[in-house]
Amino acid sequence: MDTRLKKDSLNQVRNTWTGHIHSSTNDQPHSSGGILILARRGLDIIPKKSGSDRAKKGRMAWEIYELRNHRILIMGIYGPANGGTDTKNAEFYEEEVFEVLDSETYDNVVMAGDWNVFLNPKLDQKHYGNPEKYRSKTRAAIQSKIRTHSLSDVYRDQNPTKTEFTFMDRVGTHTHSRLDYFLVDQETASYTTHASIEPITAPFDHSEITITIDYDTVMRGHGFWKFNNSHLESGDFKEMIRTELMHIVYEHQ
Repeated sequence: MDTRLKKDSLNQVRNTWTGHIHSSTNDQPHSSGGILILARRGLDIIPKKSGSDRAKKGRMAWEIYELRNHRILIMGIYGPANGGTDTKNAEFYEEEVFEVLDSETYDNVVMAGDWNVFLNPKLDQKHYGNPEKYRSKTRAAIQSKIRTHSLSDVYRDQNPTKTEFTFMDRVGTHTHSRLDYFLVDQETASYTTHASIEPITAPFDHSEITITIDYDTVMRGHGFWKFNNSHLESGDFKEMIRTELMHIVYEHQ
């Protein structure tokens, strides 16, 4: 979940929450940001590895849990909102958030949070003056990585024409948008039984989003091999494949 907690407030959370906690906070005065990943006590999981955003501004936190010999990457996102250019925000996703997917070893991934950009200008917003151009570079960067990593915007996949919003500007522009969402791998998406957006209630301007995943089903059997599509963007990898193909053709001609 995304929060505005400071490091000093985490002790209160730790005194209340008896399960596992991983966090990333922004301790600058009057700043936004802050991520908490909470794992309930008693779950059959083992924390293996964790990380956060490089600038320590509470923009990202991730944890790899082992569940019955499967490694599940859980990521919390609090995307840049005010300040910074569209180009810089796009770089944050390309060079930090999705870099974790490129560099870590995992079987399944669940990414969630306030991305501060909507993915579908037609269905995911209302009252924006020029929705196609609103943070268009950031949106394009995320959409490109969704394709590269074969991810699913699981709420939209289950609700292809539905119009619901997770953010409402209560003053000023009165814009509505779906800025909060889950991105998951295709295997996890196939076992997601429910994805929902709860109503926005005062005094909050964001709503709760939830998904239900039947991991008992996911963990049955031996699974399947999965190719990391991000390798196709690597020049070294493509050169290696070309070289190997030449050797194969030469040996079998």
